[in-house]
Amino acid sequence: MHTLLEPRPVWWSDDVDLTIRTDAVRTRLRDLDLPNHHMSQDLIRGGAIRDLFRDLWDLDPFREYLPGSVGGAGGDAAELLAVLDTVAYEHLPLSLAVGITGALFILPVDGHAAPHVALDTLQRIAGDDVWLGGMMMTEPSCGSDLLNACSTAEPNGCSTRIRGMKHWSGLTGHADSWLVFARDDSASRSGRMGFYVATQPAVRDGFRVEEFYSAFGLAPIPYGRTSFDAEIPSENRLGDSLPYTRVMAGVLCGSRKIFAGMAHGLARRCLDEATRHTNERQAFGGSLSDLDQVQARLDDLRFSECLTRALCFRVIAMSERITSTDPKAGHAALLVKALGTELMAESAENLALLRGGEGYRRSVEGFSVLVDSYPYRVFEGPNDVLFEQYARGAIKAAGTDDVGELLREAGLQVRGGAVSALLGMCLTPTTQRDLVLLGHVLGVVELVASITGVDGADRFTESERSLVERVGEERIAAGLAKLAVRCG
Repeated sequence: MHTLLEPRPVWWSDDVDLTIRTDAVRTRLRDLDLPNHHMSQDLIRGGAIRDLFRDLWDLDPFREYLPGSVGGAGGDAAELLAVLDTVAYEHLPLSLAVGITGALFILPVDGHAAPHVALDTLQRIAGDDVWLGGMMMTEPSCGSDLLNACSTAEPNGCSTRIRGMKHWSGLTGHADSWLVFARDDSASRSGRMGFYVATQPAVRDGFRVEEFYSAFGLAPIPYGRTSFDAEIPSENRLGDSLPYTRVMAGVLCGSRKIFAGMAHGLARRCLDEATRHTNERQAFGGSLSDLDQVQARLDDLRFSECLTRALCFRVIAMSERITSTDPKAGHAALLVKALGTELMAESAENLALLRGGEGYRRSVEGFSVLVDSYPYRVFEGPNDVLFEQYARGAIKAAGTDDVGELLREAGLQVRGGAVSALLGMCLTPTTQRDLVLLGHVLGVVELVASITGVDGADRFTESERSLVERVGEERIAAGLAKLAVRCG
């Protein structure tokens, strides 16, 4: 029987209070009839997400994001990731819904809103009744190219009129407050774009859902197209004295960090489900897990679990708190989001394939997990864009575009074989597609080095370190071979 050789440690195992917290969340989620892919679009559009949060409200689902001034944990990184990991393991869409209000609304409001605006808004979320916040950024005419957003903010003394159209905003039609990204063409260049806090009654009276999308997966989160035309206090602009680029960088940095928790939760779940299924499933005179190719996929799943766990350690090491006020970690956050969500989709695909025909049922963790995990690759910026940015940042920091030097800078230990031969070709990226691939390879190298190096000895078992070294070398060699073909 092919099983895990040693138990997988988690970073909060010695924290008694945090264990109590995660156990309480896990127990409640397992007691609930959580939404699945059978949920009708009518229920989703009608507000099933609010019903789900109503069942969780006494557990303070946003405690980890809220500041201490309203009874929260102040964005403690280890606690936030641990709880998010727990939620993602039990129900991936719910972890995303928590992240929408937590990282895309609470953290920016806490970090950048005027003190009295932040206190009034966050007290509502910390109150006894369900109160959700979301962010409106992308528009039908622009996706990742946010600088071409057409929504406007027109200041007129004490009030500002915000107008426009947004879509793909999670919690469409059911958030009580929104952060709206809009442009003020009358402002100086550094203040032309910004985020505005829209609360009640502006949301109730000035925001209208034009269309609910029939989204593919992630039930019960509603998505759609919303028009708005509302007056809000001018003081509701975030970071009024700061350049919008700094506010934007901080917001994206904080929200991208939390993907580590969701990625590890899903990777753990996929590994556990795949291990259980392949051990129990009989095929060809033995357990499915006895087959060599099945073992290869299980190794890939273990590899993903280890790397996403390493991402969590990396986020915790960046700072004790996850905030939206420090854009300095923006380069590192690119990798957390991009590689973490790629590993999510990869884990889901491996589980789906190992489940076989059984996984084709909506009620079974298989292809349904693939449907839910795949959109993460485009949330918060498409991964192709983020990997390119990561590679460019690494080249700038190292002062070279030689792939061998970049990989050694990232921690690569060359032990001969295919990797050594490929690096002997003196590869340099020349196109955008080269940079995307390089960014991915650099990320794998960095995480493999963090696990197999000295610091990883206390965090990963010897069998895990050995597996990561072996599978990591295969991944790195495959990436370099593809790069060699392109550069050649």
